[in-house]
Amino acid sequence: MAAAAAASSVGASGSSVYALSEEKTNGTRLARLLVDGGTHVLRKVLHSVYPPAALQHVLNNHLPTLKSLKSRRVIFGDQWKKLFPSSGAPPDSKAFDITLLHLLLREICPLKVPSTGWNEMPANGDVSLEANLVRIKCFTNELCHSVSTDIAKDEFEDKWNIVSSALVALGLDQTEVDHLKTEPIDHDTKRRIEEEVNKWKLEIEPPMESLEDDVLKLQGKMSSIQGSLSVISELSSCLPDKMPEECMFGRTQEIKQVKEIVQSGTVGVVLITGGPGYGKTAVAKEVARELANPDNERTVFFCSLRTKRNVGEVATEMIDSCARIHTHVSENPEQWLKDWSKQVKTPVTFVLDNADDVLESEDRSSFLKMLSAVRMLSKHNVTFVVTSTKTLNDPDLQPRVVGLKQLPVEDAKNILISRVTDQDVDPTEAF
Repeated sequence: MAAAAAASSVGASGSSVYALSEEKTNGTRLARLLVDGGTHVLRKVLHSVYPPAALQHVLNNHLPTLKSLKSRRVIFGDQWKKLFPSSGAPPDSKAFDITLLHLLLREICPLKVPSTGWNEMPANGDVSLEANLVRIKCFTNELCHSVSTDIAKDEFEDKWNIVSSALVALGLDQTEVDHLKTEPIDHDTKRRIEEEVNKWKLEIEPPMESLEDDVLKLQGKMSSIQGSLSVISELSSCLPDKMPEECMFGRTQEIKQVKEIVQSGTVGVVLITGGPGYGKTAVAKEVARELANPDNERTVFFCSLRTKRNVGEVATEMIDSCARIHTHVSENPEQWLKDWSKQVKTPVTFVLDNADDVLESEDRSSFLKMLSAVRMLSKHNVTFVVTSTKTLNDPDLQPRVVGLKQLPVEDAKNILISRVTDQDVDPTEAF
């Protein structure tokens, strides 16, 4: 009687052994939905784009891209062996787990990048195929990084509804979803699911298999955790090709003005603006080269942001255009760039050319916040020169604007003449 009363009391408090077991079962059920349902449906999406018989040919066509991902430790050794078996046999997509499938879908398939990027949970109203793929990825990552398998009932219902809705939209049968939610979880099922999730964790943070892997891993950790002080001390400029002097007309004053503002150290962003064809890129290139003069003791990175429409793409371009500043880039380039900026001790200027697309996108605010954060975390050592036809009315950045006006007729004429390369034509005859 006393024991029964005690058990009743514990049950009323919500902390009984059974309640705890139910929460762990919830976690296992959600993991199984992702392992069994998620892996199946992502493979189905991949096959809808590239049939299994064509997969080897497609992977070979994308070999440069995949090699780049491998060198950056986005693709790991075990995954590479599944893509390109040492036997030379065609790859078997049945061996691909959910992390590798998602990587292939976003890297080699003609999918549109979601407005929030491939790493952030999309808006509730976005029900596109790409957004649902990201939802599955986000919940998979959450599962791998969870410190406990316990999921309370209300939380479980919310997560199950989101994940299952995304999977059904991607092609999973609703009856399969219902079956996974109600089928009993036995010891063997629980063990299998835990083993699969542990494999995902190893792919996110794989063991070191060789001396080369040891070095790469150490470099990656130093880069993301410590900012790689040794790399920071070896910064060197990444510049555009020098324009012939005879092609530069009428912008000497604007070039000098931008350079002086940057060198003053009091302004975080200089915006070069003007109409289409006014020479914003030409001015930006010359500014970059002059700022990089050794006498200025400044490192300059020139980046083209043309077609870059979200903050993730912009951050990646900033890092890729300045390849010498990094040894390892995580799946969150924006955070990597912020971590890197904390270690900048000398003046650095990013020249961000053609920023119209990102400034017109839904990520405009995130882009400006990233610039502001990088400048603040670098203790104002990092500055930006941005070219765009758009304005930058941001209270945190407070950019200085250098507007390009129409060139005088004589300067415009000289520019046109400088672009004529046919030696059989006398360009002056056109005037």
